[in-house]
Amino acid sequence: MHWTTIGWISYLVLWIVVILQVVLTLALARAIGQLRRHTPPSGARLVNPGPEIDTYVGAWEGIDLLGNPVSFRFPRERGLFLLYVSPHCSICEGLLPSAKRFFKEIAAEADGAWVMVLGSREAQISYARENDLTRYPVAAEDQLPATLRLEGAPFGLWIDAAGRVKAKGMVDRREHLESLRYAVKLGHPSVESYVAARVEEQEQERERQAASH
Repeated sequence: MHWTTIGWISYLVLWIVVILQVVLTLALARAIGQLRRHTPPSGARLVNPGPEIDTYVGAWEGIDLLGNPVSFRFPRERGLFLLYVSPHCSICEGLLPSAKRFFKEIAAEADGAWVMVLGSREAQISYARENDLTRYPVAAEDQLPATLRLEGAPFGLWIDAAGRVKAKGMVDRREHLESLRYAVKLGHPSVESYVAARVEEQEQERERQAASH
């Protein structure tokens, strides 16, 4: 079969289109990667239970569920991150592997502790041991001061070294745990509040620019 000039031109154009598609796909993948790196993770839902943001929480000293002495005193060298879980919560059980890794990663910033919500003492202790939660303090929610009683799980509460609540929210997955850490670094109670503040600042800036013209 002999190719005509039009046939060769069509073949060449087809290859150019294929190459352009490959280049555009790679560029799109790179742009998505950059966006993911610079965009804050979707945050934990900031709900009402527990102490209000920036309020001081009471210190607690006692014996945890596993018989170990525990001290939540302030001020302290690092912050304190409390993760509320329940023996009857399937979401909590799925979150535990990620939460354990998260506790290790934040070790330089905050001490971690598990707080058991609902269930009998026997169920709480059994849950802690079966899921290998014994590396960190394991306290029952009703042992803690009233300001730290939430009765909800899974829930994260980040308290700074001075004893003030800095971030809190429902934490259904690892991304939510990260969002609380991120929120503390941003100086906001949640990632959503940070984004809302930035949007408001941008709107105010646009209004100022419009008024100046």
